[in-house]
Amino acid sequence: MSAGHRLVLSIVSEGQLGLRVHSWGGTLTARITPPSPGALIAEGWPVLRQESPLFSTVLWRASGGSGSLRPLAEAELRMQDCICERHQVPVSSGERIWIEVVRRAGDRAPQPTLLYAYGFMNHVLTAGWMPAVSAFSAAGGASVFLHLRGGGEYGPESWHHAQANRRETTVEDVFAVIRHLVQLGISDPDRIAFSGGSAGGLLAGILLTERPDLFRVVAAIAPLTDYVRFVELQGPTQEFGALAREGEREELESLSPYHLVRDGRRYPAVLIGCGDRDANCPPWHARKLAARLREANGAATPIVLRVWQGGHEVCDAVAGIGERGTECLAFLMDGLGMSAALP
Repeated sequence: MSAGHRLVLSIVSEGQLGLRVHSWGGTLTARITPPSPGALIAEGWPVLRQESPLFSTVLWRASGGSGSLRPLAEAELRMQDCICERHQVPVSSGERIWIEVVRRAGDRAPQPTLLYAYGFMNHVLTAGWMPAVSAFSAAGGASVFLHLRGGGEYGPESWHHAQANRRETTVEDVFAVIRHLVQLGISDPDRIAFSGGSAGGLLAGILLTERPDLFRVVAAIAPLTDYVRFVELQGPTQEFGALAREGEREELESLSPYHLVRDGRRYPAVLIGCGDRDANCPPWHARKLAARLREANGAATPIVLRVWQGGHEVCDAVAGIGERGTECLAFLMDGLGMSAALP
């Protein structure tokens, strides 16, 4: 955005959203990073908005071009006695990705753990205020934001590489994070949940069908589940591939939750939610995967399908917003054997 005689740019660094301030001549005059884990967004220079998993919106005023910040408005809501830890996690090819772990200070591990991720379409997942994170962490859980290769956190080159190597990047990154959390004693495989919406719901479907043993409960909201049929209907896309060349169908099937389901395999508890008028991720995807999992599941775990009234906005269930969000969070916490923290 332009701000008088300055140019203010949003930048992503180490999984966090910050700002760079330049003169009109191009000279860098300031780098402004969030004062605490989260994101810093220019509302209208010099007013900046900070988002954090530990508190709701805070407003700052940037002083001139120096980047120093002065508080304008405090957060209305804050998590009590909670901390947000940032970790670097080693992944394939010697690279490292970033995660944030939100939990109560002093809680003993291993803890019930809820993973949030997106990892597609150059989308930057920011660790911001989410009612689901607040409630889950207050009840004694660890909420984890994953900044995966395949999203926009590490630049366009990383995103394009992930498009052609989805299993070796986005999917394997999640497994690497789980290993990291287990090695540190923060969690164990019997206490891990995953929640994702839209393309994050596709990722949820891939994870629960690829490695069901790693998860106790999974929520896939507004997911794509039949990768092959989706591409047949939508046509070739840069993000999701094509069916033009030999071998491409098999490649799509290897990342298609519907095609990854195996008869007799033991699957975790699963909530699949969708909007009955969702044009982005049509509800037949959710219905199709739910029916296939119910048919194949070798365990007594519930496979729940929820068709809500609405469109793609039902993805707000992942954040714990409204009745849909309450239902989604209650399913995840119940699957992990947790009880809500009462005030």
